[in-house]
Amino acid sequence: MSACRIGFKAMGGHCEIVLDGLAEPDAKVISAPAMAEVLRIEQKFSRYLPQSVVSRINAAAGGESMPIDSETYQLLGYAHAMFEQSRGAFDPTAGVL
Repeated sequence: MSACRIGFKAMGGHCEIVLDGLAEPDAKVISAPAMAEVLRIEQKFSRYLPQSVVSRINAAAGGESMPIDSETYQLLGYAHAMFEQSRGAFDPTAGVL
């Protein structure tokens, strides 16, 4: 049995989950939670979706503070740590370069 490729759209492009040794129906069932998680993250953090937390943070910039949940706090903390460790090479505020 060869690898089964399950394609889907997310983050502005084509994504793929590759599972080896499974029939397509089983691969689809097994890959569904992973696809759902990618789409959840996209809905929550995409800067291109106006309802996302990132878009709301950007819209509030320079104004009042905005409450965030634990997941967002941890993600921002991780992004800051990567910025520091890379001496600014990783800059989550830079957008597409």
